[in-house]
Amino acid sequence: MSKTTLSILCVADRRNNRLTRALRGRGHSVIEAYSGDQGVAVAVGTFFDAVVLDQGLFVETEEWSLARSFKLVRPSICILLVSRALQLKHRRKPEGVDSIVPMNDLPEIVRTLEQLVLG
Repeated sequence: MSKTTLSILCVADRRNNRLTRALRGRGHSVIEAYSGDQGVAVAVGTFFDAVVLDQGLFVETEEWSLARSFKLVRPSICILLVSRALQLKHRRKPEGVDSIVPMNDLPEIVRTLEQLVLG
């Protein structure tokens, strides 16, 4: 994959920063947010190529309004949902989400993110 550095907003549980470390390990710039409201507020004033959402934080979010909120702030932004679910093959993507990847597959998360943004 290209050596292009992506700017990524990672909205995830602060106790689980493996994802952030994996993205930074690939040379990407990562800003962390620990709540949906904090993430949207950061995105309003800062450019990001992509947002990574940890599904575990958003079980209470009705109809995935958080992904739609990011798309309203910046329609072209890529939204990657990382899920703790083991089977994702037949799952329908929530509105605003561009791709879903299992949380336990860090290499696939990085590959999918780079593919979404860089093509």
